[in-house]
Amino acid sequence: MRSVVACVAPTLTLLVVLLAPQTVRSDQEVGEQCVVQRTNGPGICRLVSDCPSVIDDIRNRRGNPTKCGFLERVQIVCCPVDARTTTTASSTTSAGLTGAHQRIAEKCAEYGQAVYSKEYVNSLTADEPKLQTIDKCGHTAVELIVDGELAKAREFPHMALIGYGAAPDYQYLCGGSLVSERFILTAGHCLVSSTYGQTTTVRLGELSLDSKTDEAFPEDYDVSERIPHPEYKQSSHYNDIALIKLSRKVIFTPYIRPICLPLQANGPQKRAIASGWGAIGFGQEKSSSLLKVTLDLFSHDECKDLFEETRKLRTGVNATTQMCAGSRNSTKDTCQGDSGGPLQVYNDANVYCTYTVIGVTSFGQNCGLAGVPAIYTRVFSYLSWIENLIFT
Repeated sequence: MRSVVACVAPTLTLLVVLLAPQTVRSDQEVGEQCVVQRTNGPGICRLVSDCPSVIDDIRNRRGNPTKCGFLERVQIVCCPVDARTTTTASSTTSAGLTGAHQRIAEKCAEYGQAVYSKEYVNSLTADEPKLQTIDKCGHTAVELIVDGELAKAREFPHMALIGYGAAPDYQYLCGGSLVSERFILTAGHCLVSSTYGQTTTVRLGELSLDSKTDEAFPEDYDVSERIPHPEYKQSSHYNDIALIKLSRKVIFTPYIRPICLPLQANGPQKRAIASGWGAIGFGQEKSSSLLKVTLDLFSHDECKDLFEETRKLRTGVNATTQMCAGSRNSTKDTCQGDSGGPLQVYNDANVYCTYTVIGVTSFGQNCGLAGVPAIYTRVFSYLSWIENLIFT
């Protein structure tokens, strides 16, 4: 299976400290929806330190923030939600989203809230532990990776391992992304292995396959349905995208929660992150630990001349349904075993602690060749097909 990871702002000092008697909760908790009084617009209750727009308002004396409550001694404020990602119906007009895309935006915001966990925490002022809302985001700041490196706990909670065969000897040959409570997005060619047959299991919440002491809570799910795109053929690289339906619903936690689907064909990003358990180099063993790598996004004009027409790529790289990513001057790449995994971009602060999947790892040439990208299936081109299946 391929085809591909890898060889794989400044800290804010809070300007204003708002104090109140210690309390677990006032009117609203972190993650709840709210209304920004100054604009009458939608918002999400967040710790003031996690809301850059409110911090900027305080710095520039633009009025007091709308308060949600307190978490211990830290103010919870109503953080404005950007019009492109708001979960209210009014955003459909301002963002130009269709009804289907609006539902995707709403789901994205919902998935972001699964980062919060309710836990009992000891308090110096109370005799008994208090139930508090704890932020479990694993990537509050995403650095652009110079070389492939180990992923952190909770950094990619949507990552899936696609397994074949029978327990206890599952063979994990592909990756995927959790995109809803029952569906995994992966590559079409990942549904069947020539050696082990059809995929039989999906593992979520994993970090290192060789460790039982890492901060991971893996869960295994039986596969109930394999759904290749209607136009995918094993004899072709085109339309290399598929969905896997799980046998039971996933309970979202900070360790297992979906990735967002894209709302536009081409974003402003020039780089994206790939992640997976694939080989660390051409012909080498697969990694037992989840790896991540930052890749350059190549334009179609840059890419088309690097992939000759072949039996499986009869008309060359398709600008609408395929995209290229790799490294222009280093060996960073995806590799065998990474097929089906996500090419993703980090969302802005208005959709907290989430990624958006823009590509599905499809195929490439030898791994790790500088200036030679790999091919990814462009997710946006299949948005209607995906949305109609996973949200019904």
